[in-house]
Amino acid sequence: RSWAAISEIAAARAATMAAEEAAEAGRANYKNGDYKAAALCFTEALEDIDAEDTHKLYSNRSACRMHLQDFKGAKEDAESCTALKPSWAKGWARLGAAQGRLGEITEAVASYEKARELDPTCDEYEREAAKLVKPPPRRPPPPLNTVAMAPEPFGALDAPHLLVRVACLAGVVVYATSFTTDAAVLRLKYKSAVRWAVLSALLHAYRAHGVPKLSADYARRLFTDPHAQRLFGVLILLVGSGSLFGLIPVADAEVAALLSQLVTRLRRNVKTRPLSLKLIAKCEGAVLDGSGRVASGVLRRCSLFEVTAALVLLLELATPRRNPILVLLYWQYLQMRCLLERATAGGAAAGPLHEAFFAVDARIVVVVARVPLLAKGYAKLTKLLARQVALPEKGSKPRPRCSIM
Repeated sequence: RSWAAISEIAAARAATMAAEEAAEAGRANYKNGDYKAAALCFTEALEDIDAEDTHKLYSNRSACRMHLQDFKGAKEDAESCTALKPSWAKGWARLGAAQGRLGEITEAVASYEKARELDPTCDEYEREAAKLVKPPPRRPPPPLNTVAMAPEPFGALDAPHLLVRVACLAGVVVYATSFTTDAAVLRLKYKSAVRWAVLSALLHAYRAHGVPKLSADYARRLFTDPHAQRLFGVLILLVGSGSLFGLIPVADAEVAALLSQLVTRLRRNVKTRPLSLKLIAKCEGAVLDGSGRVASGVLRRCSLFEVTAALVLLLELATPRRNPILVLLYWQYLQMRCLLERATAGGAAAGPLHEAFFAVDARIVVVVARVPLLAKGYAKLTKLLARQVALPEKGSKPRPRCSIM
């Protein structure tokens, strides 16, 4: 043979040896979990077009790329593998795995079926195909939360909402400090304050939860946000002609939300950031928490005010100011809140509104205990109310509890 032919043979043998060494290094890196280095080694081995078992090198690199989340590259390598050796079942399994991660379910199932056809002894191919066809198990819904007010992201509506809250609080103050006996004037001031409160609640719902959607997730977030729940309460107050006790929890919640909003605005400017820290320090505990958000104590306090307002409305039924429709609507609003709290606590009587009812109940029991007949009647009343807010048993048909809301 000529020296040129001998040189070519020697070069080919050297390249083959280098390819085998690279493939061996790739397998070692793969076992050690270094998939990027393994892929580079298999790429180096594939540069020798005459290497033995080239289809296996493509298969190995496809496996590396699957671990590296390069599903498109893994599919290309698997296709090269099956093109070189269509009778090799593992190559089709590699292709099915890559197609499955790319969302090509029909093609992936077909690839796994091809692998199963070529190797009937391997049950893994059938199991992997079944995983693609079988729908994933439904995740349980996230736990409800009725403790913290949903945060309001800073945006274009921040300044208008701030002004609306100021107007709402001003309206409450004007109504509360009106010493006139003119019912028409009082009703006008009351309606003005409530309308501002309605607008504030609507802005909060939009800023915190976005555009209204007909979805279970949106309804869940909206109905478990105490500030959004209060929208129903202030809408109900529009039915009345004046209820200072009904406006107190609204004003308390708006003050806390206003201060939290001011803290957010002050933090956005380096110069005013120290002022925001001072504001948090002054209001921490009673109104704000350490991060500047509305404290959970505000919700408990507002719940106590709402229960007190509901009792005052009941007592007003014995006066010329009685409003039976307002009483019915407001108590059913509280009933809805109690049901949401029980759903949050897995059916247990727990939550800020339940705590408020327990606190008021304890005081009433002390008073009625002096009269046995009143105590007996009150015990029956509390049992009836407890049944009205009890969640239905699992598997049973829920009974209608709210005739209006």
